[in-house]
Amino acid sequence: MLSRWLKLAGKVIRSNLDRLKSPYKLTYVVTKECHSRCLNCEIWKVKPENELTLGEVELLAKNSPFLSWVDFTGGEPTDRQDFVELVNVFCRNCSDLLFVHFPTNGLKTRRIVQVAGEIVKRSGRRLIITVSIDGPPELNDRLRGIAGDFRQAVETYRRLKTLNGVSVYIGMTLYADNVFSIEETVKAIQAEIPSFGYRDLHINLGHLSDHYYGNHSLKKIQTEALTLAVDNYIKKRGMVITPFELVERMYQKRIKTYLESGLCPQRCAALMASCYLAEDGTVYPCALWNKPLGNIRDSSYSLLELLHSKEANELRAEIICKKCPNCWTPCEAYQTLAANLLRRGQ
Repeated sequence: MLSRWLKLAGKVIRSNLDRLKSPYKLTYVVTKECHSRCLNCEIWKVKPENELTLGEVELLAKNSPFLSWVDFTGGEPTDRQDFVELVNVFCRNCSDLLFVHFPTNGLKTRRIVQVAGEIVKRSGRRLIITVSIDGPPELNDRLRGIAGDFRQAVETYRRLKTLNGVSVYIGMTLYADNVFSIEETVKAIQAEIPSFGYRDLHINLGHLSDHYYGNHSLKKIQTEALTLAVDNYIKKRGMVITPFELVERMYQKRIKTYLESGLCPQRCAALMASCYLAEDGTVYPCALWNKPLGNIRDSSYSLLELLHSKEANELRAEIICKKCPNCWTPCEAYQTLAANLLRRGQ
């Protein structure tokens, strides 16, 4: 474990000094299968097809021993029947792998808890899980499109908290409809789980994406409203205790800057520290920018062949000049913050 931390620390330091030769983070959409019916995301409308097979994923993992962080996402990741095996393929083949995370809608409690337990048992890695809740019961169920969603998600969170080797949080994505509901959401969860607090809640700024979320028609949040809500959340959360909380606070503090300028507050680390892999093997700079670099099925299941291509270099240059869509989602922001610790300005 210590050696993995030290290796990641070395990669973060190098990302501040020069362009990394290989990314340390991969965001991988394992499936777009999803039984939620969220108003702010249309992934659930996509019929899953042409997903990478387990054998193909193993070839990818064998070619990616440099990964320290894999974010398995969806859809609902646990709806993929071979999800446990898929995660363990990376754990077996990526010796540097430290962070293993996946979000869940929390709808299938028994399945989700079973999957989490099996991953920890078989991989020996600590698992980080985010259960999605987007408001107090009535608002959450309306936004996520499923009656009883809040109750089921809270129960999944409660059950996951009992597992050894699992760190679990509630994730709340802020859109125009729920930006002023953070405090009410915390109180509603506390009514079910008295020990729940603001440190157990992670907030995320909602974004638009045509190649991932399919939600470009959504209305944007007003800067003043979101800034007020985030400032109140920061006060309620209190003093930063852990290094991870420090990165979160840095992310939250820059939300206002992002909203006012429309630009990523710092030099984005996409196509340097991280990249995005779609369920069909297509590689993108991130979840937001619809600029495919190619498909790993055509590159002998090598991320590096695509990331070292002329096209990738050109896109990286555009990212540095902020000619990409510009976002401030934790999926990209955390490694971006880490890559700018020693840099001055943007």
